[in-house]
Amino acid sequence: MMGRLLCTLAFVIVSGASGFALSARPANLTHLLERLAVERNVHIAFSHMLTDPVVVRDPSSEGDVPAVLERWLEGTDLQFKHLGENYYIYEGYRQDTLPGVSAAPVSMPAPAFDPLPVVAPVPLPQSVQRRFYESLRAASVPLPAPHSSFRPVRLEPVPIFRPAAALPTPGSGYLPAWAVKTNLLYDATRTLNLGVEFGLARRWTLDVSGNYNPWTFSENRKMKHWLVQPEVRWWSCTRFSGHFVGFHALGGGYNWGGMLPWGIRPGAGLRGHRYQGWLAGAGVSYGYHWVLGNRWGLEATVGAGYAYLDYDKYPCAKCGRKIGRETQHYFGPTKAGITLIFMVK
Repeated sequence: MMGRLLCTLAFVIVSGASGFALSARPANLTHLLERLAVERNVHIAFSHMLTDPVVVRDPSSEGDVPAVLERWLEGTDLQFKHLGENYYIYEGYRQDTLPGVSAAPVSMPAPAFDPLPVVAPVPLPQSVQRRFYESLRAASVPLPAPHSSFRPVRLEPVPIFRPAAALPTPGSGYLPAWAVKTNLLYDATRTLNLGVEFGLARRWTLDVSGNYNPWTFSENRKMKHWLVQPEVRWWSCTRFSGHFVGFHALGGGYNWGGMLPWGIRPGAGLRGHRYQGWLAGAGVSYGYHWVLGNRWGLEATVGAGYAYLDYDKYPCAKCGRKIGRETQHYFGPTKAGITLIFMVK
């Protein structure tokens, strides 16, 4: 009976997640250049004053680097130049904005007078040269004493271009170091939840999430539970961006009976009984992370695996007598989420 309860709840969560349509918003050129530098391990120098306002309608990165840059910069005033192993993004000038200048050669008028004749230099006598250099070596220039209030000023260089290729090493300032998240599906069931994800390497992260529901509703209906799910993730590109595969464990306790989330009518077994116990298990998951901005992201994930359940069965009365004790081996969905993420760099 408890296995049917978990399978019904997982089916509802997965169905809601699969129907959640996400539309990709136009990508910012600054973010795309930083990602391209990491993916292709190239140096790209650009000014944020030029790239921040640019929105790329086709953010695909298929093809070599020059082809990708040409596609992203099409229709803008920006151009790129490839020098050695570096790419430089700069602002070009359209021909219609330049003043009209004739390309015909300009002929200079002939001078109206004859040029001066070339005169050969006359060397000075050795005695004159010796007296001149001796007086020059003996000369001195008086310098004023420095003022007591004078202090030297140190000028710091002002960076104009920020190279995006400083990203290849893990832990650099351009890849998020960790993130805080909340699962919107759990929020919809009034379950308190919080997750933290730490960057381990360029393509590896550790996600730890926890859920807690302490509420009891009318007629002693409840979905009380606590759950902890640690998960190790491998990302196909770089961490906190794109596709990922995870390996997770789960453990927690529950006191559940009389109801299902979102007003779904429970079956006779769940409607007439309460189940109290603990569970533990493991599974695999797949997900995708959409980058919404410099620090915000949205993630969709679903997972399946195995869980061992040990519980006592009670009637739904608040202080009902225990009817029996059972165990279940459950195989099915173990994880689902639509998660809002705040990344810390």
